[in-house]
Amino acid sequence: DSMNVMVVSELTPAADIYSLAKSAYVLITGDSPRRFTNFPVSDLPLSFAGKTWGDALLRVLQKATRNQPSERHQTVYEFWQDLGAVKPLALEEEAEPLTQISAKPHRVPQAAKSEDFSPVSPLEPTFKTSENFKVPMTEEKNPHFVIKLSDQPLAQNIVPLPLNDKNQIKFEIPPPLPPKKSGVMKKAAIILLSMILFAGALFATQNYLRNGRILPGMTNLFVQPEGVAISDVNIRETGDKDSLKIGLVPKGSRVRILNRKDGWLQIEIIDRSRPKKVATEQDNGWVNGDYIQE
Repeated sequence: DSMNVMVVSELTPAADIYSLAKSAYVLITGDSPRRFTNFPVSDLPLSFAGKTWGDALLRVLQKATRNQPSERHQTVYEFWQDLGAVKPLALEEEAEPLTQISAKPHRVPQAAKSEDFSPVSPLEPTFKTSENFKVPMTEEKNPHFVIKLSDQPLAQNIVPLPLNDKNQIKFEIPPPLPPKKSGVMKKAAIILLSMILFAGALFATQNYLRNGRILPGMTNLFVQPEGVAISDVNIRETGDKDSLKIGLVPKGSRVRILNRKDGWLQIEIIDRSRPKKVATEQDNGWVNGDYIQE
């Protein structure tokens, strides 16, 4: 499918977010995202130009389809939370009577006829058989063919040959082939290697479904570390002070540390010291590690 063809170095949930955003584009706009193949969604169809909520929807789709997986939503929960903030705006503006006819009738499947369609049914076929062809037949349907071999009885024409070493047929049974060396060790090694590869594939699949990674990090082998915010600290999209602010960790809040990079921590808030000021604040993101006490 052209809407979700992306080349990534590591398979993460962000790839699923990319496909989910392209699918949401089709469901909401009724338009194909083919023109955005391998590119982020950059605009909406012309029919959405007058929508007051169009810019909010476009921002969500742009973020979810960015080329760098680390710049997208990292979980489905984050994506649905941003998309859910657009829903009240759309419902308020798009409220219409149920009897109103859709402005886009092409969304409903329409019957179509091919260019060579004809309502006239074809003529009944006729088949010619042997009765239609005047072929001369013999009076006897199944004539018998008799070949005369000799006037003498058959038994008199058979003369048995004397048995000797020249005309005797000898059947010699070839000696059995020597048994091949059993490759028990080779077969055992192949079976053991297959079992190891199968177990590794199961482990990688389980770890990817749980943590979004094929191989676990060294810090996540047993338990993920936690920490406490020593002051209010901003949550950003990426580990960069110039990155977009997407939330706030209040002082005294408990967080779970998911990843580390150049002094920045990827965290998830597990216990807030005070409620959110804005409902759209994110609970996941990157914070400066100097403000988290582990």
